[in-house]
Amino acid sequence: MDTSDSNIKFNERGESDYYINFKEVIEPNWHTDEVGEQQLMKFS
Repeated sequence: MDTSDSNIKFNERGESDYYINFKEVIEPNWHTDEVGEQQLMKFS
C-alpha cells in the first residue's frame, strides 16, 4: 500500500495499518493446510 489511499496510516516503522491488521488479525487465522480445509468443509 502507499499514500494514494487517503485513509492509510503509517507507524514510526513505516508499517501501514492495513499491514498491521493483516499480521495481527488475518494471518493468525488464515490456515492454508488441513485445518483450513476442515473449516471450509463445515460450510459445504
